[in-house]
Amino acid sequence: MIKRHLPGIAGLLGPPLLGCMHATIRHEVRPRRRADHLRDGPKLRGPIIYAFWHQAQLIPAWWFRGRGAAILVSRHGDGELISRVVERLGFIPVRGSSTRGGVPALKEMIRVIRSGHDASFTPDGPRGPRFRVHPGVIQAASSTGTPIRPAGYAVSRVKRLRSWDRFLIPRPFARVLLRLGPLVHVPPNLDRDGREEKRLELEREMRAAHARAWRELRRELAG
Repeated sequence: MIKRHLPGIAGLLGPPLLGCMHATIRHEVRPRRRADHLRDGPKLRGPIIYAFWHQAQLIPAWWFRGRGAAILVSRHGDGELISRVVERLGFIPVRGSSTRGGVPALKEMIRVIRSGHDASFTPDGPRGPRFRVHPGVIQAASSTGTPIRPAGYAVSRVKRLRSWDRFLIPRPFARVLLRLGPLVHVPPNLDRDGREEKRLELEREMRAAHARAWRELRRELAG
C-alpha cells in the first residue's frame, strides 16, 4: 500500500525538501553576463540543450526549476519517484535512458525541443562510465539544430555517495560554483565519424568546465 503511494508522496515532499537544502547554499554562476546569463545573452534565440554530469543532478534540478525544460528520467528503479519530483519543479519529464527505452525517449526529447523547450541531459547516465558522454545528446542537437551548453559544478561542503557516479549531496551552508563552457554546435546529417568528433568535443568541454569549477573554488577557499 505504502509503495503504491510513494510517487505521490515524493512529488509533494521532494520540492520543499530540495528547497530547504538549497536555502542555505550560496550559488554562483560563471561567466556572469546578463540577468538570464544561462542563455548567454540576447543574441541566442530558441532552445538550448544543457549538459551536466550525472553526479551533480541535485544542483541543476534547483537552478533550472520553473523553466519548462525537458529532462530525461530513467525507467529504472526509482524513476517514477524522480519523475514526480521534477514535474513539480517545472520540468517536462521524458522517461527513458541510454540503456532502457532509449530510442522512444530520444524521439520524444527531440519533439519537445522542436516545440521550443530547453532540454537537460546527463550524458554519462544512467550507469556510466562516469564522465563519458553517450551519443544521444549529440543526436538530439543534430536533429534539432540546438546548441549544447556544457556545464561543470563544484561544491565546497559535500557528501559523496558510494555510487558509480560518486553522487554529490551539498551540505548545509555549502558554496556551489556553476561554470559554463562554450556552446557546442552540432551540424545536421553528420556521418558516424562526425558524430564521434562532436561527442568527443562535448566530453572535453564538460570535463574542462568541471575541472575549472573545482580549481577556481578550491583556490578561492584556500585564499
